[in-house]
Amino acid sequence: MKRDDIHAEIYGTKALDNNPKSYQMTLLVGEVVMGHIGEHDIDRDEKLAKAAKAFNDTIELVKTAEKPNPALPDATWAEFKKGEAAEAHNGLGLLAIYRKDYPTAVTEFKAAIEGDPQDAYTTRLASAYQLSGNNDEAIALCDKLLANPQIHPQIKAAVTSIKSQATNAKNKK
Repeated sequence: MKRDDIHAEIYGTKALDNNPKSYQMTLLVGEVVMGHIGEHDIDRDEKLAKAAKAFNDTIELVKTAEKPNPALPDATWAEFKKGEAAEAHNGLGLLAIYRKDYPTAVTEFKAAIEGDPQDAYTTRLASAYQLSGNNDEAIALCDKLLANPQIHPQIKAAVTSIKSQATNAKNKK
């Protein structure tokens, strides 16, 4: 909440020392580390590996996580766990984009959408398609998103840009 990512990573890691099964802390550590990966960082590969491990750990830990409250309906708990795993898949997709591994990004964003079909994940999938040269798929996803009159203005701007890039790349062929 304080946007103090350095301390968030330190205390998240310490919390994992005490409870290595905390999927919320692995997710936090993955997101914080990912947020500080620069293209020319000397330790870029280490940061990418650390974030990827944290996201993969989150996906595995969520599968066996126990309900925090027995009164919580099973369906609600299952949806929550799917959302947490989707967030981790989204992180893995973003890491794949950083690595310019677009086929992996496509796979991870599809997994994120399967767990939580939100517009941000679909936008990132369209971007991964466009970056990988699958412009028809990118355009189709963009058209689907733009057909929603309730789309958030920031997402609409991003989707419009992705569609324009995909259309331009397609027309150059």
